[in-house]
Amino acid sequence: SLYLGGDFGLTNSYLESRQVSGSGDQALRTLHLTLESHGRDLPVFRNRRGVRISHARSLDHEDSQPQWWRTDLGVVLPVDGLGKWTPVWALGAVASSPDIPVVHQARAGGPRSWVGLRQQEIIAPQFVWSRVGIQYSLGSRLYLELAGAVGWHGSEDLKTSKPIFGGGVGAGMDSFLGPMRLGFAVADRRPGYVYLQVGHAF
Repeated sequence: SLYLGGDFGLTNSYLESRQVSGSGDQALRTLHLTLESHGRDLPVFRNRRGVRISHARSLDHEDSQPQWWRTDLGVVLPVDGLGKWTPVWALGAVASSPDIPVVHQARAGGPRSWVGLRQQEIIAPQFVWSRVGIQYSLGSRLYLELAGAVGWHGSEDLKTSKPIFGGGVGAGMDSFLGPMRLGFAVADRRPGYVYLQVGHAF
């Protein structure tokens, strides 16, 4: 199944800029476009494979409001044919312009969600990650999962970025709201935490 979506709006965003002196709350006109391909038709339960490309950009271009853009790519690739066991591999990347509002910068997350970090614990213009998980089916819509991930992030490039590792264990259930997950995650010497996710289709 293929899905195309988008939105246009006016947002007040805190702009951190290396090219424009000063920063602060500024109203920015933004445009978002998303293209997704899922292995399941609607209603989307636990999609077993998929690709998502998302592009966001500003429509303002003044000295105090530099034009910015961001592109996200995520891929989920499962390995079928192992009975009740389903290995899942996901990867993703974000590239953006040098000047971008913090609210629109890349966050820990991505396909099937990042393992071990809350979304606000990584905010950077460049971000790449890879995630590996294995699921054990307890029924048609209930499963257990063990997963790990590694990621790199940087403000200008990823050459000097140190890897961040994470891992977690949890249970998932398909519902009419989308996948529901309850689990425990830890990463990068941070305290572990319990998480609940509802409706993250990708």
